Amino acid sequence: MGGQRVQQVEMEKICLNIESAGHRLGIALTCGEELIEEMHLDQPYAAPGSLLPMIRGLLEKKEIRPSDIGLIAVDVGPGSFTGLRAGIAAAQGLAFGLNCPLIGISAFQALAKSAQRKNETFPLSILLDSRREDPFAAILDEECRFLMPPCVLLKEDLDSWRNQQPHLLANQAHLAANWRFVDPYDVGLLALSQNCHLPPHPVYMRDPEITKARPK
Repeated sequence: MGGQRVQQVEMEKICLNIESAGHRLGIALTCGEELIEEMHLDQPYAAPGSLLPMIRGLLEKKEIRPSDIGLIAVDVGPGSFTGLRAGIAAAQGLAFGLNCPLIGISAFQALAKSAQRKNETFPLSILLDSRREDPFAAILDEECRFLMPPCVLLKEDLDSWRNQQPHLLANQAHLAANWRFVDPYDVGLLALSQNCHLPPHPVYMRDPEITKARPK
């Protein structure tokens, strides 16, 4: 679907924004830059079955019909394998059923958007929890553009990275005291910018860990 069509829908209808890639499940309803309502579930790598009931409950609370949704935006990571699959699958099913556009948004860019709203210093290096010792990392400017594309940061490089420039730790990256979450409202704000649109597919930066069954 062309960008002009997406922009028209964004201005006229409600956008459902989904964040399921990290330690907190979140959804938000937006219309343009206006936040209608958001809801969070503080549960590490929230159970996939929690998402659709949350969406249904939020729509009922605001007396919004599913047919009023004109766009769906979803955080595509990097993040939890299970969380990403659950959120994107739910978004794809809803977009198909509602016959509305679906776009993906980078977790890094959503975090940069949050920092932009808080007037934080840029360039900004962002570390994302990878559930291993080596976090995901990227550097972005004040327009949420990548100055250094996402990568896996080796543990031995972590201290020097933190000393280079202002940094932000997200999704409990190394259990830092100042870590923060991806906000689904920022996912919605980036949905208004065509330059931030990604395909609605998980961003995997390495292969998942698979434990092989023991031979019987």
